[in-house]
Amino acid sequence: MCLKNVHLSPQWLSALEKKLHRLQKDKNFRLFMTMEIHPKVPATLLRKSKIIIYEPPLGIKASLQRTFNNVSANRVNKAPEERSRLYILLAWLHAVVLERLRFEPIGWSKGFEFSETDLYCAMDALDEWVDRLSANRSNIDPNEIPWDAIHKMLVQFVYGGRIDNAFDTGRLTSFTENLFTTEAFNSQFALASICQQVPPNNRNEVTIGRLGYVYPLINAKTGEKLPKEMLARIAQSSDDKLKIVFLDKHVVVGKKRISLNSGENWIAPSDFRPQPFEMQPAITVPLKTKFADIQTWVQDVDDGTTSNPAVIGLPPRAELLILANRAAEMCAQWLDLQDVETGNALEELSAVLNNTDKNQQAGTVPAWMKALRESASKWKENIPEKMSKLKESPESIKNPLFRFMRREFLLGGRILTRMNEELTALMQFVDGEIKATNDLRQLFTVLSKEQVPKQWALYTVDNKLGVTRWIVDFVKRIQQLQNIGQIDYVSDPKACLWLGGLFSPEGFIAATRQYVAAKNKWPLESLRLNLEIGQAQWKENSFIFEGLTLYGAGWDKQSGCLVLTEKTSTALPASRFVWAYSQDNKADTDYNGQAPEVISVPIPVYLNATFKELLFSTRMPVFSALPNEIWTQRAVSISVWST
Repeated sequence: MCLKNVHLSPQWLSALEKKLHRLQKDKNFRLFMTMEIHPKVPATLLRKSKIIIYEPPLGIKASLQRTFNNVSANRVNKAPEERSRLYILLAWLHAVVLERLRFEPIGWSKGFEFSETDLYCAMDALDEWVDRLSANRSNIDPNEIPWDAIHKMLVQFVYGGRIDNAFDTGRLTSFTENLFTTEAFNSQFALASICQQVPPNNRNEVTIGRLGYVYPLINAKTGEKLPKEMLARIAQSSDDKLKIVFLDKHVVVGKKRISLNSGENWIAPSDFRPQPFEMQPAITVPLKTKFADIQTWVQDVDDGTTSNPAVIGLPPRAELLILANRAAEMCAQWLDLQDVETGNALEELSAVLNNTDKNQQAGTVPAWMKALRESASKWKENIPEKMSKLKESPESIKNPLFRFMRREFLLGGRILTRMNEELTALMQFVDGEIKATNDLRQLFTVLSKEQVPKQWALYTVDNKLGVTRWIVDFVKRIQQLQNIGQIDYVSDPKACLWLGGLFSPEGFIAATRQYVAAKNKWPLESLRLNLEIGQAQWKENSFIFEGLTLYGAGWDKQSGCLVLTEKTSTALPASRFVWAYSQDNKADTDYNGQAPEVISVPIPVYLNATFKELLFSTRMPVFSALPNEIWTQRAVSISVWST
């Protein structure tokens, strides 16, 4: 008998195990079960079973091989010839989507359940469109392919239907739009490119992949050009002309939407204003796309190139972040093994807790409980006895900052009181001064495993944090609240705060927005949050925060802009968040003539490095000559709390 996907009913598995134990089985009876690795599958069932773990090979190349090993040659070679090129694009997209799962949470913010089914559904949809267009012809015009429809299908339904994070959707959109384009039928089209700075001694060279600015031609008959520069990339070059591709696909002139890449854009080299960046091709499409040619191309793909995280849009050293996360998970698992129910610890605990003799001697207490008592004593020395009060006046309730801080003080005070009471009770019991309770037994069990009791963890924090480090972190939070009360921050919010040290950072940002809107009589929806890194001086409508960490990019102190870097994370100095009235900020696309040197892009702000708690987004300055897709694919983000 074979039971499939039993991980979907882990509770039923416990009943199944009992039935199997009582069942009188034939000697030839065998039960096969398929499942995904799941923490709630009964461990005893696994111990009694023979386990075979199947995991497909990792990597871009392995994914490409798997795709074309499972697709027939007749399907790939079927007319029109453009079909096989579309299959290559889809296979590459699928490989990138799966490979980025390895780099969670920077590849994707969580482990979305992408599968081979997504690939086959997309292939069926492509076949339907291609068959309609071809009408049994051997070739079709790439310009006739419904690219926008393909983008929507892949982003909103096939792959995007599993995604619930707007920034993850932006990453998927970026890859899809870069791959599925008319340019993909050029002989030197790059499936993956690596953005890099041009060496100073090569700045005057104009090569394929070079980025620069061009005034787009919007009317071929009259020679009319758009009155502003647009960022473009060189796709081909000849002796006296350059073929360019605009990074923005469309532009709106008046009420008319004009496609910038609907035809081939050939310009004179003098019309191209080069910038010090280039998109260096890493993997290009094969010249021939018959089934046998594709398989040969896949075999010849360089393993070293495809193993570079930069090929899938991530920082080159992204692997280090993954290794760090695995190390943290391993440490957490080792702590889980320190279960108080192993060995004789449970018997010792039960014997001590069941002792109702008031004259019990401390000497009868096991050594591990004495050690826990010493730890509790040290923790209690560092924990304040009580919270100071927030300054209040009859007008305070009108202040959004006061309303927020009052909730913070109430929550902090409730946790503080509970911790002091329970740690005191723990020490008194070990000293033989009080009797045992069920709550006390549970407290001993949890603390002995270096876990945080649920009754203390009333706010979101990294679940890998042990109780010792959690208490140190909590004390810092309480100290900050005490300081906020002393300086009357809610009336004059100019001091620098540790944003990640608040119990609800996203709530505080919402309160600052309400505060600025009420103060200036601005509508809430007209405010935009900007981040000025390294600017710690207060100015109107600003709030200063520290403890921020930047992921996926670096920060240039001189320009104040994000820059490309191999580092996985960068600790930021105290920085200024500024609420700006949207009418006072021209859109980055609202200019004439030369493009501005610096623009701003939206960056997500998360609670911590797990990227599971999205708090809000802010805008940060970047060099306009760098494509926006770079920051999107690199998963450039900020966290407000770090260890």
